[in-house]
Amino acid sequence: CVDTITGLVGIHGSPYKVLPKLREMLKSFDCDECIDRLEIAVSAVDESFKSSLNIDFSVINDIKYYNGIVFKGFISGIPQSVLSGGQYDRLMKKMQKKSGAVGFAVYLDLLERRLTEARKYDVDTVVLYDGTADTELLRLTVDKYREQGSVCVQRSLPERFAYKKLVKISKGEVTEIENNA
Repeated sequence: CVDTITGLVGIHGSPYKVLPKLREMLKSFDCDECIDRLEIAVSAVDESFKSSLNIDFSVINDIKYYNGIVFKGFISGIPQSVLSGGQYDRLMKKMQKKSGAVGFAVYLDLLERRLTEARKYDVDTVVLYDGTADTELLRLTVDKYREQGSVCVQRSLPERFAYKKLVKISKGEVTEIENNA
């Protein structure tokens, strides 16, 4: 049993990677219903967020308060969670209520700190393109830089516009012209 718990704490990553490992690891413990419920929770996440979703069994919150699923939310540039929550059905029972409960908190002070730092720039990356730019290359370039932050696509550079990176697409090539980060 200790080996199983140690193994669980070591599992983390995308749901598509973790859920099969979890099913295999717990097959002798009759946990299929719990894993099915976790899969249902994952399937409820909007497609645009699924690539950022990670399952990590080393994340815990107050076990006297929470039962079932717990979660934390992170954003780039902040080394700690900006969102925390989970299921707390036992608290509802203590309050003599016959319902389940899930809640979360957003730590606005951490977000405010991030926004204050981000205000130095209007956008993280400006992508300039000309009439010869391939639309597929433009889309791929925007997707790449969107993973690093906000992106603005323009034919010409706006005046008095603060940015971290300036990227140009011309004649089938992507060139990073400037990096102010």
